[in-house]
Amino acid sequence: MKTKKLLLGLVGSLAIGAFILVSCEKQTTTTSFSDEELQTSEDDLLATTLFNDVFNDVDNALTSLQLKSTEAIVCRSVDHEWKDDTLIVTITYNGDCLYEFNNNQHWKSGKIIIKRTGGRYFEEGSTKIITFEDYYVDSVKIEGIKTIVSRGYSEDSL
Repeated sequence: MKTKKLLLGLVGSLAIGAFILVSCEKQTTTTSFSDEELQTSEDDLLATTLFNDVFNDVDNALTSLQLKSTEAIVCRSVDHEWKDDTLIVTITYNGDCLYEFNNNQHWKSGKIIIKRTGGRYFEEGSTKIITFEDYYVDSVKIEGIKTIVSRGYSEDSL
């Protein structure tokens, strides 16, 4: 009797084990993308990378003005002027500006123009408007207008 129960338990366990093994077959799926989808993805990555670089340049230029430091970057100049309540900062690359980014060397030329109104960045309502004038990174022309308006400090940002 014990042998019969043991045998039935063993057969039942084997059946359940076989069922689990069969139902857990590895499924492989292959996702393919068209050339257009791949190119779109690469273009999006390039645009994101270039604009992040622009924002870093803008922040560095504005910070250097606040700290009254002089930058030792020969291939660019940072000029500023006040018009009424607007600070206008112009970063000019002379075309010979070779810099390293992501372990690759790139050329910059043209201008990035920042118009800042209001107080410092985290003061509510302060605004930065970033525009470009014949600005290139390598052979890629950067165009557009980026407006950043501060909402001030919030409980989440502290």
